[in-house]
Amino acid sequence: MKPRSVWAAGVLGFTAGGVAWGIAGWYPASGLPAVAYPRLDQITLWLIGSVVGAVVFGSRAHWREEATVSHTLLGGAVGGATALLVGTALIAWSHVGVLVPSFPLMRAIAWSGTAGCVTLALASSAPGMVRRTLHSVGAYGLVGGAIAGALMAAPGPTELWQALAFVTVGTAIGVGVASSSVRGAVAVADRVPRRGSVPGILTLREQALFEGRAIPLGGATLACQDGRLALYPPADGVVFNGRVEMGPLFLHRGGTVLVAGERFRIQMLREPR
Repeated sequence: MKPRSVWAAGVLGFTAGGVAWGIAGWYPASGLPAVAYPRLDQITLWLIGSVVGAVVFGSRAHWREEATVSHTLLGGAVGGATALLVGTALIAWSHVGVLVPSFPLMRAIAWSGTAGCVTLALASSAPGMVRRTLHSVGAYGLVGGAIAGALMAAPGPTELWQALAFVTVGTAIGVGVASSSVRGAVAVADRVPRRGSVPGILTLREQALFEGRAIPLGGATLACQDGRLALYPPADGVVFNGRVEMGPLFLHRGGTVLVAGERFRIQMLREPR
């Protein structure tokens, strides 16, 4: 099972793609000067990269309780710049053959390459990202972009295909970037919302634990060394899965930790030693 942050990032990417589609749909009715068909494709990809990048980075910072505004701006800048640079070249190449039967395939390749590069750029630019996981991250964007490019070139209800293309790319980028931040982690710890708060995307507070690292859980510490997961409680102890623990505890399964009035949910991502 993937951590909840991965699925949440997919939902936010889907939403961001829908927002980008709404903005793109406003342009033809805005009365602004018309632009060439290839230019519209390039603007579309830039818009998707900017909006999705901003939402994915902003939400990640919010979950980690970091500077949300600066991370949102960084994500928008990285996603938009990558989509603009890569998309400009690939869209120009694909539209050379706009009148030939292979155009849908060429367009799918252009969208796939752009979405894959945007996913990689965002994943490699995110503060605290695990660089060794980047080799598999771009696949999410490549697949999502290929599907979206094919939809954009499909005959029939154009607006429907465009909407599906936007949300497909947004979802793929969101899941790809979020997956890269937890790939290789031993476990994740999510702070459970206090009583009266509604659990959801905005209340998610998830931390990933990697080999040789430690993360704070209220007054306790969760650490991993040589494949062994250990919980170190404060002087007044913790409650783990309903039992009071006063000393260090080696964990062999997930569960809940109650410490200093805060509750954390631990999810194991691989078997500890």
